[in-house]
Amino acid sequence: MITKKFALIGTAALFCAGLAMAQTPDAQHPEHHRPDFAAMQKSMCEDHAARTAAKLAYVETKLSLTDAQKPLFAKWRQAVMDSAAKQKTACLAEAPPKPDAKPTVLEHEQKEETLLSARLQMLQSTRPALEAFYNSLTDAQKDSFNRMHEEHMRRHGFGHGDEGHGGEFMHRPQ
Repeated sequence: MITKKFALIGTAALFCAGLAMAQTPDAQHPEHHRPDFAAMQKSMCEDHAARTAAKLAYVETKLSLTDAQKPLFAKWRQAVMDSAAKQKTACLAEAPPKPDAKPTVLEHEQKEETLLSARLQMLQSTRPALEAFYNSLTDAQKDSFNRMHEEHMRRHGFGHGDEGHGGEFMHRPQ
């Protein structure tokens, strides 16, 4: 019984010492606590195009496209990727000027407006290719595509996908 108490006390002491040592460098270097907003913005912008390409590859594989559907999908994919490249450029242009410069409320609102405008342009530019591709799908493929869209919308806070956001399945920035 006493051995268990000593083991427990020793373990607690080692745990506390480990926590104290882990916190010491940060206390000596408070700059470690400041997030690099510029780097975070850059990473987010660069990751978006890669995630978009991955989602498109998933859709193509999941739907088992026919030879007749593949060119229509390729046209839509190209429109989406062109739009993603434009969004990346716009996103990178919105990066904070200094690494530790936290955006103000006004800057955040302006950035949101810019990104929403870019998103609207993307939806409008990809819609014709999306419609042509979607109309080529069988009913079973449409059901599958619609489910993928709904799941994506739920994951990104848009409810059940029935809010009229058709076509933006691939375009929600991560």
